Amino acid sequence: MTSKAPAALPERLRKTATDLSGSFDPGLSAAARELTDAAVVAEELMAQTRALGGMLAAIRQGLFVIDADGRVGPHHSAWLERVLHVPRIEGSTIEEILLGPADLGPDERASAMAALEISFGQPTFLFEANAHLLPREIRWRDPTDGLRLLEVDWSPLPDEYDDVVGILVCVRDVTELRALRERNDAQQKRLTMLGEVLAVESDLLDAVLREVHGRVQQARRLVSEHGDGLLQEVFRELHTVKGVARNHHLTQLRDAAHQAEATLGTLPWSDDPEEAEARLMQVTDVVLDAIAAYEQVQATLLNRSRAPTSDRETLEAVLAEVRSGMVGSASERGKPEPTLIVEGDTAVRLATVHAAVSAALTHVLTNSVAHGLELASERAAAGKPEHGRINLLVRQDNTQLLLEVTDDGAGLDLSALRRALEGRGISTARMVDDDLAEHLFTAGVTTAAGVDQIAGRGIGMNAARDALRRLGGDLWVELEPRRDGDPRPRLRTCLLVPLPQDEQGGGPDLASLLAAV
Repeated sequence: MTSKAPAALPERLRKTATDLSGSFDPGLSAAARELTDAAVVAEELMAQTRALGGMLAAIRQGLFVIDADGRVGPHHSAWLERVLHVPRIEGSTIEEILLGPADLGPDERASAMAALEISFGQPTFLFEANAHLLPREIRWRDPTDGLRLLEVDWSPLPDEYDDVVGILVCVRDVTELRALRERNDAQQKRLTMLGEVLAVESDLLDAVLREVHGRVQQARRLVSEHGDGLLQEVFRELHTVKGVARNHHLTQLRDAAHQAEATLGTLPWSDDPEEAEARLMQVTDVVLDAIAAYEQVQATLLNRSRAPTSDRETLEAVLAEVRSGMVGSASERGKPEPTLIVEGDTAVRLATVHAAVSAALTHVLTNSVAHGLELASERAAAGKPEHGRINLLVRQDNTQLLLEVTDDGAGLDLSALRRALEGRGISTARMVDDDLAEHLFTAGVTTAAGVDQIAGRGIGMNAARDALRRLGGDLWVELEPRRDGDPRPRLRTCLLVPLPQDEQGGGPDLASLLAAV
């Protein structure tokens, strides 16, 4: 594996130096001193060689050096033979023992070989400039164990002029370590999922998972049948799935839906519609997998008592759900926890419209947090309390429920809304303020400066309105009169919800209430 200098060399040098030291010839005496110095150097070199050999024998990594011909030199670690399982290492080329059996594409392999070849005899900075072409992690076809996962480090060995004369390669087999890490990550995710499932009442979680599953399947059907013709509808379904998941703190489902929503806008619909559809199916498969994982935890790990249906279907239960989601949205935005003040009877049963009301309120309250309420520093500068305030007024008659949402935030930024519309080619020259506000329901129009997991795509309000209208309800916004000193008008969001026919409640006729509003 490694070459060794003859052990007797220092002794022979010393003996020759001793023989010459007795000579009266000055030249021979000088030669004797030089031989003595050479003996010392030889001893030091042999000591270093022994140390290097011991290190190469003991280190549990594959180390070797390749020369300008791309071949492995005589010095390599013993562990390399266990990693690569090849009969001959010394003198083999880097392509034969490492890059050839690697699961690399032809271009990737050719680029790596070219980067190595042009490095020799050149300054080290040239090696560093091309280092990105060298694979750092490869799937390697082991003739005995199948595919192995190898991590590879490449380091230039310079001479005294900083020119590359060799390349040190370090190979680590991380197959088992990576598998262990993945099992640990999967177990951690499962434990997190278990905690999230336990935090949601069993029947409610069943209903939520059924709803989001249906929405994902609807998004996939829209793409399969219409391609990119109804992308806003697809956006809407995925956006609603994300909102529902966040509302119930189903983090893995939320993240998968967010990734699918983000991917949708980057797909090459015009250049390669088949590829775009295939990639969308892949990312929505991840969403469906997340739903299935929650369903599995719900079905196989838990056996929980179920609360009475009437307790789960009230407006009060919906508010408990959306309140926690609203707090989480504020935290993600770096805003203080808002205060939700409810006025009116929340004991009204929602029955079959429970899911739609929950989804719509989630969108509306998220909108208040994302676009209405300010950061703590902004509220302090405006002389407002640190915690924003969201008000919910509840009114009902025997057939309908009216919910009105306002907040004490900065108001509706009509200038930003006008710019957003102009940016989409919609003329606003003849629009009054109420016309502008109505465009909050135009898909893709938003006053947000950027997009995040909470808001910013201009989809949520449109989705909430459509969901209520499918039930025979509605969603609209009204601008309140500006108070003295208010640069922006305040926004009132109204949700009209039809109650199931068997839900009987007291109170005045809602038509008169709407007229009063």
